[in-house]
Amino acid sequence: MLGKVEGLDSSIIGLDPAFASAEDHDFVPATGGPLVGAGAALDGLPAVDHQYAPHLQARARNDGPKRTIGAFGLRP
Repeated sequence: MLGKVEGLDSSIIGLDPAFASAEDHDFVPATGGPLVGAGAALDGLPAVDHQYAPHLQARARNDGPKRTIGAFGLRP
């Protein structure tokens, strides 16, 4: 039996997620990168409004006008 995956037409495909600086471990999405504004709400789950901040802290998350994909939002 073969399976079929549908609904991937709007998927982001590529090798570079365009982080601010992966070399410096700065995984905030780069301005204008493919992750910015490409997120969607997950039905039935609360909004993500905080993100990790070193060391074991949290800070308010900024996704901009539309949700951003990833563990980090945009720079404040």
